[in-house]
Amino acid sequence: MARTATERDERLRAQLDWVRLIESFDEESAELALGSRLRETARSARRRLELPAPWPGQPEDIKRMCRRASEVVRFDRIAEMMAPGDRILDVGCGHGIVAGCIAKRVKLGAYVGVDLSAPKAEMAVQMAAANDLSHILRFEHGDAADLPEELVRALAPDIVLLLEVLEHVNDPIAVLQAVSEITETDPLIIFSVPLKGRIEACWGHRAVFGVERVLHLVEGAGLELEHIEELHNTWALVAVSRSGDHPRASRFARARSFEPTPIPLVDNVPVEASMAAASRSTMLERPRRLHVVGAEGQMVECRFPASGMNLARIEIAFQSPGDIEGVVFEGLDRRGRVVARWASGSNRAMIREATATFTLRPGWKTRGIGEAALLRKDAIETLSVQLSSKTDSAIEATIGRVGVSQAEERDRPAFVVNRSQDLGAPAKPYAESGRLVGHIKLGVRRLIEPRENERRSEVVAQGIEVLRRRLRRRR
Repeated sequence: MARTATERDERLRAQLDWVRLIESFDEESAELALGSRLRETARSARRRLELPAPWPGQPEDIKRMCRRASEVVRFDRIAEMMAPGDRILDVGCGHGIVAGCIAKRVKLGAYVGVDLSAPKAEMAVQMAAANDLSHILRFEHGDAADLPEELVRALAPDIVLLLEVLEHVNDPIAVLQAVSEITETDPLIIFSVPLKGRIEACWGHRAVFGVERVLHLVEGAGLELEHIEELHNTWALVAVSRSGDHPRASRFARARSFEPTPIPLVDNVPVEASMAAASRSTMLERPRRLHVVGAEGQMVECRFPASGMNLARIEIAFQSPGDIEGVVFEGLDRRGRVVARWASGSNRAMIREATATFTLRPGWKTRGIGEAALLRKDAIETLSVQLSSKTDSAIEATIGRVGVSQAEERDRPAFVVNRSQDLGAPAKPYAESGRLVGHIKLGVRRLIEPRENERRSEVVAQGIEVLRRRLRRRR
């Protein structure tokens, strides 16, 4: 028995190491590293997955979502985790796409989906009817905590799904704990949240996650970790239970104990809090926005309070995107010195959009950002937004929303490199953050396929050594 527990412990630690490694790269670098794996996973998922047939009135954005590779992989993996006879409570079921995928693959014992959005719950009912699944899939509008006791008792769920929900709420720990207490039984709870640095431009996401914060979340809710995995460089898929030894989970080990820490939230900063603006600026109402105008060839700047910033997102609407020469963001300390800098030129695809949301992490490159540098260790107090136009064009833009997340310790990318720096050298906080270069698929494959009886971090250490050799050859 002790040997079994040790094997499970090692396997769970290997899973955690893998997710930590993926999160240590920015999204684009991870895509470069995982390219062949992501493509093959998506192809396999498309072959296996049977999506619900479209129904009258199905929203266009849901049709587009069902075509995205990352969503197909997510639907397929969740359906793969279900077994015949499972009794499922789906909290935050949305339009019922996941439910339809599951019901088309396995014969469920029972299913109840609940969502706070009445239109979504009604759409889910229509989906079930159009796919001849109404006899097995039941959808309710409301709060899962308010479901009638007799319904929950009759359902007796052994699986509770909480997919793409926790990042939308102010207190994820309280929500996860409340969900675990809906039933007197010990269900396996499966939830998913975005990986660190992924989907952070979504304004509906309040809580910011990463593998360490997932572990704090599980611990804070009084639950035990059963399983964690990375899904298509986008989500962390997690299984937890009260007992830590659920019969329907592949049991690896009890999660180790962590000191509880708050999960950082993205708080909206009122645009009227701008402390400096262009020579001409106007505060627009309904909704409240900051409209800035600058002369031809002029650089205009707006500053917003961002005390302790670890993550920020900002929405900018450009009147004429083609006239923008560049956008520069700077994080300033209390003395006004530049701590972090991000820059995006007009050749970046994101600037061609009329409205763009930029996500900023100190030292991290993200989509739409051509340059990211971490220049000082000091805490950021102010976020500066600088817009410049072409010599024969004026600037006109509207800043609609600004969000800032704070943390006591700043998240740093694990590898801070330029083309001349050894990939395996310690991260230098003052160095420019760059993308991984070179052919590193061999290293990634080595990380995915650990040898039998390897200890924690051995896989990661050996994989990094492969990357170092590849980088030296490229030079």
